[in-house]
Amino acid sequence: MGKEKRRLVREVLRGQSASVARRIALMLGRRPDGPMDVPTSPDSALAKEAEEAAAQQSPAVVGHSYRTWAFGRALASIDGESVDEELSYVASLLHDAGIEQPVENEDFTIRSGDAAVVASHRGDDGEACVRNAIAAHVTPGASIAADGAEGFYTQAGAVLDLGGLRLNELSADLVDAVNDAHSRESVFREFSSFIKAEAKAVPDGRFALLKKSGFILALRTSPLPK
Repeated sequence: MGKEKRRLVREVLRGQSASVARRIALMLGRRPDGPMDVPTSPDSALAKEAEEAAAQQSPAVVGHSYRTWAFGRALASIDGESVDEELSYVASLLHDAGIEQPVENEDFTIRSGDAAVVASHRGDDGEACVRNAIAAHVTPGASIAADGAEGFYTQAGAVLDLGGLRLNELSADLVDAVNDAHSRESVFREFSSFIKAEAKAVPDGRFALLKKSGFILALRTSPLPK
């Protein structure tokens, strides 16, 4: 096993331990009381273009993408971290743009990253930020220091939406409001299929590693509505 893969395995195991601890906290009812602010999407030409691009995805991916943004943005607020509102929104809405049609030996984040061209309105730096955030969302052990706040919170929002990680840190009112606004219908069934197909197409990829590490089981046992 190469050095990079060993590092990823260590980060997966560390993440699994954190997930267990947070599931216990959730079961014990340890989560914020009262309302929390539901994030408001940016109102800009770039945001609208990202929404149009996202609309080309399946309903399950569209819903997951918007919830990824809302949950990630809420977690950033809890952590007291700043994100670029526009670029974080674009990255979240398009992070899975390449997942529905697997390509042999090509990681789906490459195709998702190609959708980041919409961020070129913010120049090369804007596009690079979105591409990096999309790549980071499936990087075990992602951090703000290494991957930027946009990448870290795209991952945090996506993992919360699919596996429930850090769900105990959000109020039930906020989670219910986000789920009501963006349907969860078919999300677990479809993403289980996407992960299996991607792992088969890219056996040395990160989804293959996550599948071997029990990520599909994490989806099936998620505390979020099925």
